[in-house]
Amino acid sequence: MKKLAKSSKDVNISGVCAGIAEYSKINSTWIRIIFVLVTILTGCIIGIITYILLGRIIPDNPLRDSRVQFERIQEKKYLNEFLTIPHG
Repeated sequence: MKKLAKSSKDVNISGVCAGIAEYSKINSTWIRIIFVLVTILTGCIIGIITYILLGRIIPDNPLRDSRVQFERIQEKKYLNEFLTIPHG
C-alpha cells in the first residue's frame, strides 16, 4: 500500500502537490492548477494556510532526504574544487 508523502522528484515549493499527485496517480500539473483555482476562489489566505498545514502534516519522502544530502555533498565538492587555489 502506497503512503502519502511529499514528492522527492517533482518539487516546486515543498513537494505537497506533487506528493498528492503521485499518491493519486494524477499529473502534478493538474493538482497544481486545481489548488491554485481553489485558492483563488476561496480566498488566498485559506489556500496559503492549507498549503502550509499540508506541508507540515504530510511526511517527507525518505528518498528526498538522501537526495538532498547527495546534492549538498556534490555541491560542496564542486565548490571546494572551484575555490582551491593551485600552488606553484
